Amino acid sequence: MALLKPFQKIVITQLLEGYNYQEPFHVYFQKQCKQHSQWGSRDRKTYKHYCYQYFRLGFAVKQQPIEACIDLIVNNESNELNPDSIFPYRELISPSVDFESWIQHLSKQSPVFVVVREGKKENVLNWLQLKEIEFEAIDTHTLKLPADAKCNELVEKGWVWIMDLASQMVVNSIEVKDNQRVWDCCSGAGGKALLLTQKFPKISLICSDVRVSILENLRARFSQLRLNIPHIELIDLNEKSHVNHMVDVLIADVPCSGSGTWGRHPESLQSFSLNTPLMYANKQRQIVKNALYQLKPNGVFYYITCSVFKSENEDNVAYFEKEFGLTLVTQQAYYNTAQASDYLFMAQFVKN
Repeated sequence: MALLKPFQKIVITQLLEGYNYQEPFHVYFQKQCKQHSQWGSRDRKTYKHYCYQYFRLGFAVKQQPIEACIDLIVNNESNELNPDSIFPYRELISPSVDFESWIQHLSKQSPVFVVVREGKKENVLNWLQLKEIEFEAIDTHTLKLPADAKCNELVEKGWVWIMDLASQMVVNSIEVKDNQRVWDCCSGAGGKALLLTQKFPKISLICSDVRVSILENLRARFSQLRLNIPHIELIDLNEKSHVNHMVDVLIADVPCSGSGTWGRHPESLQSFSLNTPLMYANKQRQIVKNALYQLKPNGVFYYITCSVFKSENEDNVAYFEKEFGLTLVTQQAYYNTAQASDYLFMAQFVKN
């Protein structure tokens, strides 16, 4: 980025002063752009870049004027900050997560990873070359694109879906067999369900969530990608709910602090509250307790978070073993530092 002009610094300062952290920054920024139609595309890019760089400084800028923090970024002095000044709660981090690597992950914008639909790789590669978009093939079905890559057309064509590499690593570690009934009980918009369906087309997949709009999005994504649409149910697992059948495999990618994805949403770093991890951990325990009623004896349970916090990860694993009649098979954090992926955690259990 070129040096800031005085008026640009003023605008960035005003943007940051006006942001209340009650909505994602990109939503707030889009509203501001509509109100200031005189901003050119280059100006918008500059403003957004410096705002996000400010958020990436985390707690290190809490007591400093915004203008001084912007100067810190312009002069590249932010690279010299101590990791513990950016996030001063190292003791909260899972032992399976390398703290310094995680802090380094927060310092830069995350790339875009896409999964290529079976049989569409040649189409995708030709399109990327035509659009002169750089890419890196991570494996047979995964491509890494620049953070600012415009790939919506690929998604709309039904050739790819966007899915972070760590999420793919988690799904690739899940073992299911043909004809097994699998319940993705906190499915969200279905990224993991899509990959499971492409990998294991003969399973009987159930997807549920508490949000109607999210489930509608899931259905639309499956249809767009021409994959078999799973059985979809609206279920609130904060209460004792159930599906109509017992399942062989239960997958719970539970609501969490999202700290493993802060590289994409660095504003969450600065709005972090010490109460957040424990609040989510208690919510996760209730969801898991209610979902486990539908898992068959000797069935397999996969517990997933996109959190780096011990209370949501290892502490909950120990609680589940003690309270819910589960035997732990394995647990680990999933991330790829070299590829700048998100951070996810997964534990595998067998129900006694």
